[in-house]
Amino acid sequence: MSSGIRKIETSCKHINSRDFNIELSFFSIKKDLNYIIAEIAASFANLLIYHDISRLKKCKNPDCNWFFHDETKSRTKIWCDNNCANLMKVRKFRRRKKAESNE
Repeated sequence: MSSGIRKIETSCKHINSRDFNIELSFFSIKKDLNYIIAEIAASFANLLIYHDISRLKKCKNPDCNWFFHDETKSRTKIWCDNNCANLMKVRKFRRRKKAESNE
């Protein structure tokens, strides 16, 4: 049995979209690396089918490589979570204070 077929057999989840006539089935036979990969793929497929992909953004923290779905009404979210937001605000504050002390 090829590894591609084994991956399909070990993990599947059901996603159905009437808009695009797309159906993705997912059921777990065993929870291994293939299961995790299939969960991520199913989650991403769900995002593409059911959500506005223009709201998919990359965190503005240069040290963070996370992507997130901006669910804010104004579409202005720029950080993936409060940790990145706080870190970037602290860095901005320290740069401003350092610039003020050098003047």
